Amino acid sequence: MLSEIILILAGHPSSFFEQVAEGSSTLPSSLLSSLSASVQAKEHLPLHPGERAQLEYLATLAHKCSAIKLFATSHIEHARRCALKQASLRPGTRPRKVLSKDGVLLDASGQEERSAHLAPLCARILRHLEGWDDLIVDLEDRILQRDTSLVAARSYVSLATIRVEVQVWESRLNALGRLVGMLLKGPEHSVALSIQQPGADPLELPRIAGGLSGWTGGLLIDMLTHMADTGVSRVANLMAELRDAVEDSWKILLCDWICHGTANGSPVSLGSNMISQGPDALVEQDEDGTWHLRPHSLPSSISSVTSDAILYGGRAIWRVKTHTEIGHVPAALMAAHVEMLQCPEIRPSTPHAFAKVVLEIKQDVGEWLWRNVLTDQAVISALQDLGNYFLLRSGNFALSLIEEIDDVQRQKSISARTVASGQLLESDLDLALQRASIGTELEDHPSLELLHWQKHSAHLTRLRHHHITDPNSSTPEAASSAVVFDDDLVGINARLCYAADFPLDLFLSSAELEVYTRIFSYLVAIRRTHNRVLSCWTSLSNNQRLRRRFTGTSEGGSSKEEASQRMTLLRLTWSLAKDMLWFLDTLMGHFQTDIIEVQFIRLLSQLHDVHEQHSERRQTRRSNPTIPNARGISSPMETTVRRSSSPADESSELGGSTRKAPNYTPSGFPPQSTIMPSSRSFLTTTGNTTGAKMPLTADKRLDFADLRATHVAFLLFLQEGLLLNAPRVTSLIRAILETCVRFVGHLERWGGDVLPDLLSEGSSEDASKTRESAMFKERDQAVSAIVVQLREQLRDFFEYISEGDLGVAAGNISQANQSLASMSMLGAQLPAIGHEMPKADLSRNAAQEARLQMGLAARQHLTQLSLRLDFNGFFTGTNLLTFEESAQAH
Repeated sequence: MLSEIILILAGHPSSFFEQVAEGSSTLPSSLLSSLSASVQAKEHLPLHPGERAQLEYLATLAHKCSAIKLFATSHIEHARRCALKQASLRPGTRPRKVLSKDGVLLDASGQEERSAHLAPLCARILRHLEGWDDLIVDLEDRILQRDTSLVAARSYVSLATIRVEVQVWESRLNALGRLVGMLLKGPEHSVALSIQQPGADPLELPRIAGGLSGWTGGLLIDMLTHMADTGVSRVANLMAELRDAVEDSWKILLCDWICHGTANGSPVSLGSNMISQGPDALVEQDEDGTWHLRPHSLPSSISSVTSDAILYGGRAIWRVKTHTEIGHVPAALMAAHVEMLQCPEIRPSTPHAFAKVVLEIKQDVGEWLWRNVLTDQAVISALQDLGNYFLLRSGNFALSLIEEIDDVQRQKSISARTVASGQLLESDLDLALQRASIGTELEDHPSLELLHWQKHSAHLTRLRHHHITDPNSSTPEAASSAVVFDDDLVGINARLCYAADFPLDLFLSSAELEVYTRIFSYLVAIRRTHNRVLSCWTSLSNNQRLRRRFTGTSEGGSSKEEASQRMTLLRLTWSLAKDMLWFLDTLMGHFQTDIIEVQFIRLLSQLHDVHEQHSERRQTRRSNPTIPNARGISSPMETTVRRSSSPADESSELGGSTRKAPNYTPSGFPPQSTIMPSSRSFLTTTGNTTGAKMPLTADKRLDFADLRATHVAFLLFLQEGLLLNAPRVTSLIRAILETCVRFVGHLERWGGDVLPDLLSEGSSEDASKTRESAMFKERDQAVSAIVVQLREQLRDFFEYISEGDLGVAAGNISQANQSLASMSMLGAQLPAIGHEMPKADLSRNAAQEARLQMGLAARQHLTQLSLRLDFNGFFTGTNLLTFEESAQAH
């Protein structure tokens, strides 16, 4: 009987016991049910109840160990067959895959595609279970040697003694049994999903395939990390070893992507034309060629900043290999990065050290790109193009574009037979864009090929009434509603987009281009309204000049009363047009001169300083070559930004700040998350968005990451200076523009003049000498209503900017603006992961000071705008109230 027990513990079958599943008296038919089954001694054996309990315990423990071994060995055999089949394929051919009805990827033999990370996991399980085999062999040897700790008098061996010897494995075997059970069930039924987002609704999580095919490296690491978080030291150490094995396998695929630019799990063909990534792929490519991280491909311990860095580094190297003549990054640089990642201490389970290494790799790649692929001249040229097109720095082109689009729309409206045929197409807008460049400095410019129009809806007309949120409303909807100006120029939601091709897409993310598009629509709406009001001013002047040829110094009329009424109405109209032009001209001048031009010139001057210092350092390297560092790669770029000795450069005209933009690591692709600082340096000016320059220390450089952060800070400051982040103000500006458009529409419908013709039908001579004509009364009421409405809107606008109550709400910021705004608030997220940074208290104080200066700069801009609007005391004095009272009385 004792030899039978030893054989059972060694994993051999026995006729003395039978396997019973939970809740059933039949034998289990699968490995999953076998793990949860118990082993019972057969009824015909004459055993004491105590002996029966001890034997069943030992047999159940041995059976669980055998089931775990069976799972591990079968999966390793499956992985071996797959590897042999893959090796037998001809070079360049792809294995044919099929997709089952359940969405599971199957190979040609019909077996499910499993993650390669399961093989090292199973190998480590078998390696650990060798300790169980050694324990059984040692137990048998001690019994044969009659060890007194096991064998009592008369060669008696107690079952309780054997149980004590093997009971140390109970917790580990139970943990391994639960692990194998969760692997067989799949991630849908495991605890890994709850680790990804604690407290999240499981129904809102992405669907994952069940069974072994649904596991990814990230999910396996998360599950093992969760199981290692236990108070049982043996189980914690075991799960930590298994997690390390999976992490080592996962890091190999990570090195392929972030160091070599190779997408893990190469694409495989599905049927005739379907392409899919393997289960171990970290990234996947969209139809438009954009790379994204696959769901659950990364462990949850990796922050969004680190995941962006992983995506950015691999994508940049992939683009260099496929889109440039260089074709590869330096071998020494790749070898150094691989060595850093293969360090045993660098793994996802140590997130701080792992994040530090990944961010350092990202910075090295960014600096190499900045020196070899994306040069400073290309960046300066791209920024100049964006400034000319989207920031309206090329005034001739902007005016010509507005006129061309108006002409195209007018011609289509006249020649169209149906409403559908009268709608503008994207091709019409692109043609107008090309024609608008004729005669300007942008004629035949190569950057015109990167511009295109994108329509969102064709059911909106220009003359429709836009719903404008009441600025005085305090409801959350009013405070968070986003005001768009995309439909002002064309009459439908059409946006001017910029296609940043390689290598500019490494510098200009989609979020930044989205901000440029938003600013363009905003500025064009104001400029177009200003032009239309100015044309009405010209029309009023021409009609008055023509009328004065017959009426002399008056405006005509059959009586003094009628002449006085016509004079009053004309003067009211002139005053209304003057107020519109004055407000729009002041607002546009402040935006273009004080905000855009100053900050844009400051940004370009900083880039020119970098370019000049690059040239100087290249000449210095040629004359005095340096010795390579220990790692065999070129030293990082050591560009410094110098403060000009001119007092004008030392003081900020707008913000009063001389602080440099924060030093952030650029976001990945797509950049939709918070960005952490550079891994090698961290300026204490985080949170500053004034765009002003700041002197850097002698060992500080403006590298690729700093340049992108400076550009992001520039865009953030533009949005704040242009009041785009204030929903109440932008809503009020939209309402003022629509009031101006309504006034222009009235004058255009009246033939360009507010006064009826003296000899036309409906004049006072045709009606009666004692009452006004119906036409004159209609125009008088329309103009008076517009006067009252405009003055009220202007007064509200002045009150908002004077009090600083812009109504900025977190909900009104668009997705593109959120990804940019997250970078400016980085001062509250100072990480302590071993970067070379000042002390924590100094960093916190610097971040708070930067945020205070950012708010001070915004208030100074509002003060400057309010002074421009109220330079003659129009709002603060009695002029506005007196004129409103006269208009209402009229």
